[in-house]
Amino acid sequence: MQYFNERNRAVVPKFLKGVIAPMFTPCKPDGSLDPWGAAEFANFLCGRDGISSVFPRSGLGRMYTFTKEEVKLIIDAVIDAVAGDAGVIPGTAGIWDKNPRKKPDPQRYTAETTELSLYAQEKGADGVVIVMPEALPEKPKATLYDRICAYYQEVSSAINIPIVIYHPPGVAAPYRITPELFQSLLEIKGVTGMKYSMPDMYQFGLIALLAPKRFALIAGHEGAFLSALALGAVGVIGQGCCVCPEILRAVYDHFRRGDWRRARKAQRAVNKLLEESAGIDIAVFGKQYANEKGYDVPLSLRKTEQPVTVTQYSRFETALELALEPYEFRFT
Repeated sequence: MQYFNERNRAVVPKFLKGVIAPMFTPCKPDGSLDPWGAAEFANFLCGRDGISSVFPRSGLGRMYTFTKEEVKLIIDAVIDAVAGDAGVIPGTAGIWDKNPRKKPDPQRYTAETTELSLYAQEKGADGVVIVMPEALPEKPKATLYDRICAYYQEVSSAINIPIVIYHPPGVAAPYRITPELFQSLLEIKGVTGMKYSMPDMYQFGLIALLAPKRFALIAGHEGAFLSALALGAVGVIGQGCCVCPEILRAVYDHFRRGDWRRARKAQRAVNKLLEESAGIDIAVFGKQYANEKGYDVPLSLRKTEQPVTVTQYSRFETALELALEPYEFRFT
């Protein structure tokens, strides 16, 4: 039986389907962005099987630690490195360190989001990812939804490439996507997709029921990718997209073919790796793994990243490479 919606396939942009890798952020010893390392890590990802797009300045890449100049540098580095080999959808929200007691001026924040989104468009990005604007003032609550919509509308009016909304895990309650807010956001030109990081499949399903066929609903948790596909998702963004993209691509491809047995087998492999990675800073592991495979990715830590011990690294690397074996990819 064919469960995949062929009509949906035809209208959703190719770069928003399948496996989208949220890039980790290679750094210099002082913790600042290393543009060369970012290009190398992007090449590492695109050299593997199954990646549709890369997402620089992602949540896993510590997006709240970026300066405006670093956002532009990573856009330049990644587009120069991989444009044509994979889609590039950078995070372009304004600058904020996520301190709820010190939010930026809302006009400045919106202007920065617009500026960075325009910069990405001019450099050749396929689209931009804009996180739910928790930086906007929460009060008065009666108009918060209107302000969220106005924020996305202002950015959309300035650019001509797709906007992907990012609803992260743990977003503050007043800013969470509801069916009502989602329907309002769908009316904004350019809003083409959403990464919805919601492992609660009931809530995911409520949003999926409202998503039009042209909309790219993207699972934000790879542990629920197969369930999300069954509800209408067309892609996934999660840590496994940088670590085991070949297996996630197998989940996607087998689901599209209606081969539930193989899709479930691949999904179980993904979930087992998630269990194996518990307690490990996966961004630190991922950069070290790329370096070990011959890519010049620096190993300095980004703000808030935690060291991975030799024992942790060895144990998870063994589990990862054993899991990858049935999926054919080999580093050369």
